[in-house]
Amino acid sequence: MQQGAHVSAQGRRLVDRGSAQIRYRSGSLQGITHKMKDLVAPEPKLLEADDDTIAQRVRTELGENSLTWKLPHLNVTRERGRLTVRGPGKSNREKENVEKVTKQVPGVKEVINKTRLVA
Repeated sequence: MQQGAHVSAQGRRLVDRGSAQIRYRSGSLQGITHKMKDLVAPEPKLLEADDDTIAQRVRTELGENSLTWKLPHLNVTRERGRLTVRGPGKSNREKENVEKVTKQVPGVKEVINKTRLVA
């Protein structure tokens, strides 16, 4: 009976891992889809995109850029043209990289970097 429970627990772990990987891959595909859409059919008024669109572009860029992709989840919000980034960082360099990558995204005019240093 114990062997059956062990096999059942292993099956659940495999399913959980598979589900997590699927969620991660679908998020990556969404980001790639947005980038491809911008390449094929760019928005005519890219600098005047709405707050949600620009915040999503920043999230995608932070997750894909080699300077910031290893960072834990960062919270990105944008209201009335002001972009705020919150989350943990291990060094001042990581904090600077977040701001550098964020400013590269079209439509971002002002960045409020509220990443906090954690050990």
